[in-house]
Amino acid sequence: MEIIDVSLGQDTRGFDIVGHHYWYRHPWMSSDIIFLMRTDLPPSRRGLSPAELEGIWYLSNDYPEKIRRAAEAELEGQW
Repeated sequence: MEIIDVSLGQDTRGFDIVGHHYWYRHPWMSSDIIFLMRTDLPPSRRGLSPAELEGIWYLSNDYPEKIRRAAEAELEGQW
């Protein structure tokens, strides 16, 4: 089981996580879900960062670059 804590760093990302609207209002979250469905990769290969507690992951400030590199490596141009 994977847990993605979208509350970590929410102040710097500037979006509210109350309810489920964050999924479609913030591209970081939706990009992870889409990439997961397309590749079935574990969090470490989808650009997520491990939290202090085992099994919990978060979207770090450099997530956009991490997901870009992961997509290029995994999808090999098959966007």
